[in-house]
Amino acid sequence: MATVWRSRQKSCTISSPKEGALHSAYIMLTLNRPGLMQKARKHRHLNNEAEAKARLRKIRKHLIDNAELATEHHLVDLFAVDNKSRESGLVSDPEVKNLRKKIQDLAKEFCFLGNVPIKWLQLELHLRKLQKEILLIDEVYEIGENLNIGINEIKTALKFFHDVGEVIHFQEDQELGKMVILDVQWLANLFKVIITQSMAYKDSLSTSPKLVQLVHKLHDQGLLDEELLDSLLTSKNRLQDKNILLSVMEKFDVTCQVPQQPGSSKCSVYFLPCLLQNDDESKCHDPENSELSDPLYFHFPGDFIPDGLFHRLIVRCWRKWYVEKVALTKWRARIFIPESNDFYCKVSKVGCDIEVQVLRIPSSIKYIQVPDWARWRSHARKFLKDELDSLIFMYTPGLRYHVSLKCRCGSIATGTIDRADEDNCVNVTELLEKQDMKARPLLCCHALKIDTTRLNDWYPECK
Repeated sequence: MATVWRSRQKSCTISSPKEGALHSAYIMLTLNRPGLMQKARKHRHLNNEAEAKARLRKIRKHLIDNAELATEHHLVDLFAVDNKSRESGLVSDPEVKNLRKKIQDLAKEFCFLGNVPIKWLQLELHLRKLQKEILLIDEVYEIGENLNIGINEIKTALKFFHDVGEVIHFQEDQELGKMVILDVQWLANLFKVIITQSMAYKDSLSTSPKLVQLVHKLHDQGLLDEELLDSLLTSKNRLQDKNILLSVMEKFDVTCQVPQQPGSSKCSVYFLPCLLQNDDESKCHDPENSELSDPLYFHFPGDFIPDGLFHRLIVRCWRKWYVEKVALTKWRARIFIPESNDFYCKVSKVGCDIEVQVLRIPSSIKYIQVPDWARWRSHARKFLKDELDSLIFMYTPGLRYHVSLKCRCGSIATGTIDRADEDNCVNVTELLEKQDMKARPLLCCHALKIDTTRLNDWYPECK
């Protein structure tokens, strides 16, 4: 079960991946009833239940308007829950009981809760009795062999336990597949060390000046030195778990190792953009002699884009295009495209949009021909869109976005496909699918025609 917070609502999703599609059931909770009750006590004439139902109807309408994919094929139930009402120490709100029953009913429908072989349960009990956080896969095989369970069946059982969240085992990963994590919280606490201890180092007067500099480097540049990582883990007696931590973080696109010169004796450095705290726009300020393309936007309707999605996208960019010519803040990145002579890709998170631009900083190289803007804009767009689609499929299936342009009139309005969206974005997906920029004129919120020729260099095949 995954829990996602959006605005003042809490949504729980139980999902069961099936061949070719993801089938999920969504339950929406609103935790505002205590506030409504206080309001009702102050204004006796207010009907608390009626107001709660009105709030739920408003939430449902918002979901239907802004989460078409999630509501088109899935049942959405809404519950107004008062989690502060207590009776004999237990939550007494009847809606909590209704919610619990709904979750139980949904859970019964999923294939992974079918008949579980007794041998699998015996295997799990034996693993739990060891009271260890982690085991080598060979140790698990040995325990299974003593229970007359073959290796192939053990792998199937571990996949089941992994899918339901009882253990963590990445069978397909050559390194991580050698171990089985029995305590999920153990891994979560390992991640937490980097976040909490780096802040503690920053604020402590006893931290050495060098470590303070390395913490600033992490927060200002998104670069984690191995020396700092070793110190953070040692402070919590977790240094022996460093390889596991780095492997899992790399697997989930949280970090990647910065390439070093062959034979370098320097400590390893890891790129960790999710811990960036610096959002100084001047750090990504474009040089005076630079030339900048018109922007393209990946617009996420409903005013929602996960922060982690943007940082994972930057990690993917770093892996492909890493060179020393990088400008980076918390929500902006300018990365040199090494295949080109003097082109850069600019990626920014602006509200609920990912803004993409290509920048040219003229070098000393003399061009025989005019610089090929179309080639590098198309190159950057294809890479970013492919990686974005891959990340969404892996981590947030169901999240939707549109390829868009911005209104130049400057007003904010909402509307249909040929009108400006929440933050002036105009969806151009329909034109791109037809591969004809003149197939249908697009209008902004003031009924002004959108100049779709701005897309020509991004999509040269649609000219």
